Amino acid sequence: MTRTTRLVIAMAGLSMALDAAAANTFNGSSNLLTLDAVTFNGATYTNVTATINAYALLGVGSGSAGATSFDPATGMLTLGSVTYAGTTYTNVTVRIDAYVLLGATPPGSGGTDPTCGLSNFQSALLARINAERAAGATCGSSFNGPAPALQWNTALTNAASVHTQDMVNNNFFSHTGSDGSNAGQRITRQGYQWSTWAENIAAGQPSVNAVMDAWMNSAGHCENIMNPYVQDVGVACIAGPAGGYSPYWTMNLASH
Repeated sequence: MTRTTRLVIAMAGLSMALDAAAANTFNGSSNLLTLDAVTFNGATYTNVTATINAYALLGVGSGSAGATSFDPATGMLTLGSVTYAGTTYTNVTVRIDAYVLLGATPPGSGGTDPTCGLSNFQSALLARINAERAAGATCGSSFNGPAPALQWNTALTNAASVHTQDMVNNNFFSHTGSDGSNAGQRITRQGYQWSTWAENIAAGQPSVNAVMDAWMNSAGHCENIMNPYVQDVGVACIAGPAGGYSPYWTMNLASH
């Protein structure tokens, strides 16, 4: 395969969406870049997500994959390997002209756990959510429900995890992400084509029941959980830094 052909194929991959099996991926429709690991200022960060607002593909190398690194002084990003349409390309270089960092696990942190280490995280949340929906609930001064059971959705969970990590990394508590995004935009970035969505956030609750109690005792959060028009749900919980809010929670609810 010639270098020119590789460049054309790689350009197509970066302007569309890279293969889901790749460790490093870029979604051209949402400008969302995900890096398994990247060296930055001499330290290696993992689980990096960023919105890339302006970039230029410079080339595709050959041979064994090198390290993935980013030089903020020049905006040069080197991707050790990228898989697109079943083919792996190595040593791709891109100049990043504008970006917003959404999340990253710093070195020595031991990784990010979107379940806060809680056992039976998904099943416990689904059981509590669907029990509330089946029984109906008073949200503020109005009774809501009963409502159909929800299904757990990976895309919604991923969107919740990205926003939760963003709040942890950037020490804020808001529905608006550090890049100005709302939950609908974050859900779309994960490939979920929604017709309606809602988002609940919380901080400081140590367990599934504690966070559900807090949400059910808040009229707006309760109404989101009891919304009969949503079909899917995803939740993430990530521990925050010592001395601050911990843990952070995000729940996304939506339907196609």
